[in-house]
Amino acid sequence: MIDSTGLPNDINIELTNVSNHNGKISNEVRLVSAVQRDSGYPLIFRAIPGNINDISTLSTTITTLAEYSVNTDFTLLDAGYVSEKNIDDLYEANIDFVARLPEKLKKLYSSIVESGSSDLKTSENLIEFMGRFVYVKDVECKLGSTNKTAYAFLCYDVAAASDENYKTIANAKKFSKKKLKEKHSEFHKIFESSGTFIIISSLPFKRKEILNVYYNRLIVEQYFDLGKGMSRLIPLRVHSEERVLGHLLICQIAATINLYVQKALEQSYNNSVELYLGLRNQKCTVYSTRIITSEAQSSATILYDKFKIEYPNYFDKQGDKLQAHNSLPKTLSDDEA
Repeated sequence: MIDSTGLPNDINIELTNVSNHNGKISNEVRLVSAVQRDSGYPLIFRAIPGNINDISTLSTTITTLAEYSVNTDFTLLDAGYVSEKNIDDLYEANIDFVARLPEKLKKLYSSIVESGSSDLKTSENLIEFMGRFVYVKDVECKLGSTNKTAYAFLCYDVAAASDENYKTIANAKKFSKKKLKEKHSEFHKIFESSGTFIIISSLPFKRKEILNVYYNRLIVEQYFDLGKGMSRLIPLRVHSEERVLGHLLICQIAATINLYVQKALEQSYNNSVELYLGLRNQKCTVYSTRIITSEAQSSATILYDKFKIEYPNYFDKQGDKLQAHNSLPKTLSDDEA
């Protein structure tokens, strides 16, 4: 899975540049990551100037993976990576793919909508997925400059359509009656297309499988959330390219460790802070002959048990060395006392 995320900053280096990503303008470094689909762990990351668009990064990222002996045979891509050239390149390299089709490929997008929209909303096409209801219809299509036979899945997300329509109606209240009448055709197009999206694939997945396959992409987005959250990818407070890359490397290592712990504990990201605070607050009291550990908080105990970590009740001081003990101190005899 290949995706990117913005790291907004005002560092005066070549990596920082103005980005227009999905209409959002930001001064940023852009982080491109490739994540293994099955494990969810990152394979590589690349820091690029913010003004480089996603389309331009696909071939370089896959070629870089090959340099590290990673054989890419299947990719999951967001719409920002899809272009006729990239599709041609993937076919040429025998790399299968699943991707969301961007509306900017108007001819292809319109032909798929025209072919499948007439009987899309039928009970046979309705699929429940992650608590949402989506109509899905498969439509054969031709992709790339060589018209390779591929598979398109025309989708209508009921909840997403409702949300988009609600926002449009709320926005319409800002206009006067005269202006509102002028915008009727614009609003009609929004209402007509809201909730609609297309997934394209080089492989013939079943309708009931395609949403689950495509939304595996959420793994890389969750990895970015983890990185921007407790693993602190941002804010960037360094002022040279070398230090930016060093900062990102440390953060990627931290995010990977966080992911490993999260997967082992089967805990959500939201619970991880409490777990780590439990470890941070594991303290001890230093006496002249012993160091006595404090009782572990329940969140720390969860981690200790899961990773089979034993922490001693106390340490005996023996010169410069510490002797760990898990039992109670032995009672001294009268002579020893």
